[in-house]
Amino acid sequence: MTTRARRIALAALVLCGAGVFVAADDGSSTSFQSVTVRAGDTLWGIANTYLKEPTRWNELVKYNRQLGSDPTVALPGMVLRVPVKLIKEDLRAALLIFLANRVLSRRKDSADWVDAHAKMQLYKDDGLQTLEDSRARVRFIGGEVLSMEPNSMAILRPRARAKEGADLELLRGGISASRAKTITVSAIITPKTSDTRYVADLRDDLSTRVEVYAGKAEVEGSGTKIEVSAGYQTEVGLNSIPSVPNKIPDMSKLAARIAQSGLLVRPSDLRAAAPDAGKAPGILKPGTAPSASLGDRAQFNKDLKSLSIGVPITAYHIQASRSKEFDKILVDKTMDIDEDIDLDRMGLAAGRYWLRVATVDLLGAEGRFGSPRTYQVGSGGDVQSLLAGSGDNSGLSVYMPPEAGERVRTPRYRVRGRAASGMTVRVNGKDIDVDDQGSFESDLVLKEGPNRIRILATNVRGNQTDITRIVTFEP
Repeated sequence: MTTRARRIALAALVLCGAGVFVAADDGSSTSFQSVTVRAGDTLWGIANTYLKEPTRWNELVKYNRQLGSDPTVALPGMVLRVPVKLIKEDLRAALLIFLANRVLSRRKDSADWVDAHAKMQLYKDDGLQTLEDSRARVRFIGGEVLSMEPNSMAILRPRARAKEGADLELLRGGISASRAKTITVSAIITPKTSDTRYVADLRDDLSTRVEVYAGKAEVEGSGTKIEVSAGYQTEVGLNSIPSVPNKIPDMSKLAARIAQSGLLVRPSDLRAAAPDAGKAPGILKPGTAPSASLGDRAQFNKDLKSLSIGVPITAYHIQASRSKEFDKILVDKTMDIDEDIDLDRMGLAAGRYWLRVATVDLLGAEGRFGSPRTYQVGSGGDVQSLLAGSGDNSGLSVYMPPEAGERVRTPRYRVRGRAASGMTVRVNGKDIDVDDQGSFESDLVLKEGPNRIRILATNVRGNQTDITRIVTFEP
């Protein structure tokens, strides 16, 4: 991003009065929260409002070179970088980084649920609620990320559970999380490794099921703690201790949920999770398809990260072409900074391409594209074969139902999958929405006995891929 674009983004933040996250750019591991100075505010006033110890106002000068040494001077039109460790707990923000369809939020001092919006700030004791067809993803100031599934309700950093240090209290439904600590009425889930990915569901009987996809998690119930490793699950009944961890019977289902949530892990993490974990959708299985050279893949991700140093952004707009002039654009995607961005999953055939990237700031404003650079994708063949589940190069992957079919005891069933860029999808003759990342899902009502589910995908050339799966309803 150019110097001019950075100044424009900074000015926009001042005008909207947002408190946003910024990464440390001084070589330290310090994380910051931006604080907007309002009319008449002084450094001393900011310190009294935001800092746990107002007398440490002089530390703000260290990270904000534009400040003078007089704390009583007004600071109109400034955005200050404040170390998170100094900010009062109640004023440490979380950011709603993604939402699909209608999501509701409720401030801690209000009883009313109102429409949430992307990039909104969420504070201690604020509520978040997803509806039947909606999802939400939240990033906390420390980097913890969690994704709320449909029909879920939660409280962020609940004051009533402050002593447990929870990032979220799940009141209904399910969540997928990375390093976030989750509390329910029956369980406390604490990630134990930096690569932990887990799913938690609060059931109607108030029991909690925890499935660990990668890393390890500590699960506590009625004062008893157990450690659950990747590929295993446990259940905690109300006022009960956790059950002995047992192996997850179908890792592909869990992988589908994690993929849908956007909390992907590296292929090596997945293969370590369970012996059959390589079958998970969206993850490269050893020897099944060519990949970009490690040098190019690493360089591409390094180049992406360099664009966000010292600049708060939320997404990358990526374009790819065979020519430096971009006279024909082959890939045009906007991807969240938390997504697993991989050259091999761009939907390109093997070869060398020119790529260019523009950043999207926290207000949704897009900057100019940077200078194009070349990268190698694959070494032969079609990288769409990386989409596991369909078993071919069609660009269509079906996560649920699994290829072997499935038996269920409830009449409602959700079909889930992913399609290549530009594809249209129909499930049992009904057009299905495909999101920006290619993911789709469709709810069906099953009749008793075997149900034939047909997923038909059509690409831009009119070529079709037809996958049929069987789900048997046994009430």
